[in-house]
Amino acid sequence: MERKFWLGTGWKMNKTRAEARAYAEALRAAPGLNELPLRLFVLPPFTALAEVAAALAGSGVMVGAQNCHWASAGAWTGEISAPQIAECGAALVELGHSERRAHFGETDVAINAKVKAVLAAGLRPLVCVGETAEERALDAATVTVARQARMALAGVAAADLDRVLLAYEPVWAIGEGRRAGLARLCADAIHGALQNAVLDLHGRAVPVLYGGSVNAANAEALAGRAAIDGLFVGRAAWTVEGLIGLARAITPIVEARPHAQIVPIAAEHRARWQELFQGYATFYKRELTDAHAGGLGLAQGPGHELEGGSLWSTAGLSASPISAACRGPLRGADISFLDDLFVDPGTARAPEASAGNFPIRRWP
Repeated sequence: MERKFWLGTGWKMNKTRAEARAYAEALRAAPGLNELPLRLFVLPPFTALAEVAAALAGSGVMVGAQNCHWASAGAWTGEISAPQIAECGAALVELGHSERRAHFGETDVAINAKVKAVLAAGLRPLVCVGETAEERALDAATVTVARQARMALAGVAAADLDRVLLAYEPVWAIGEGRRAGLARLCADAIHGALQNAVLDLHGRAVPVLYGGSVNAANAEALAGRAAIDGLFVGRAAWTVEGLIGLARAITPIVEARPHAQIVPIAAEHRARWQELFQGYATFYKRELTDAHAGGLGLAQGPGHELEGGSLWSTAGLSASPISAACRGPLRGADISFLDDLFVDPGTARAPEASAGNFPIRRWP
């Protein structure tokens, strides 16, 4: 998976055609727009979609819609099809937002049909997933978002995955300033679970963006998380100054991010490494996200080193057992703790990525 950092905003049911056109023209005129190392996108309402797409054509800013129907045409009063969206000049379609799931009864099955329709029209689906406060309280957050992702992408051809984006938006964190700090603490774990679900389904990863009270106060911290492939912003980017301000703030962080690869583990090695690391399941339980372990890394088995690696595990790790298990030096890692870590020394070989049942990203 080629990693590009995404940054964009959906306007919901806001902005008239004149306001939308003014935004697009000001964004296109922003100094240094083409020099940003980001994939920018905006999602205007349907009424302004064609105008915004025309105003931003050739600018490098992707324009998309906020929903579509699964049928390409027919007796669906009030709906918009993916081919109609494509004719407007859009390239992206947001699907499965929590507001549509909650208020319009959209199901995982319907979202899967929409994903396939968007792909058939040559567009890129941006599939939103996220758990409610009740689901999180019942310890069902990971199960919920993994189910949403698996059902959204079920039956999608492997060749189409390059056009798929996921966006994790915890429902309980959506809205201005709503529990953004806690949401950030959960992001690594959920993003790892999402990648794992897609790996299990298709054998490869897709970009996972984070949304949910993203603003100028937390964007830089979020952009620095290894598990996050982009930011899906709400009201903080509803002005051009807001969007460009966020883009310029996170650019130095994005430029410093190394490229990552994600590779699934060989099934025959899972039980061995699961047994090894489950004994440390609570060691770092209270330090889920910000455990940057200087001087640590992961050796990929006898004679191999993983320098500058990033490990994901909520199992909790300690340098000594990893070193003993891998029989190699440990150094240079950024460790973000998610869930049980499984390492496959049998298939890892320098300088390629080691791999886990939960993803392990190896920086070249």
